[in-house]
Amino acid sequence: MGDGDLSANQIQVRVAHLGLDRTTNTPVVILQEQEGERVLPIWIGPAEASAIAMELAGVKFARPLTHDLLKQVILGLAPTCGRSSSRR
Repeated sequence: MGDGDLSANQIQVRVAHLGLDRTTNTPVVILQEQEGERVLPIWIGPAEASAIAMELAGVKFARPLTHDLLKQVILGLAPTCGRSSSRR
């Protein structure tokens, strides 16, 4: 989907930071609006944090990881799946 396909109430975000919550010692991914200042922290597991860190660092593996396979499935369904969203 291109940028023009977003409805008025959808907001594009990017991974702004991957860190550790000092209180709970849990990994947190911080999403930030593309066109704004708001951020959304999402507490994640260590395996997910590792996968995100590897992707951000551009590390490639000999075999696809689970998220790589899921990405290919989603891309394969793109003609039949109009969009995906997350709500409050």
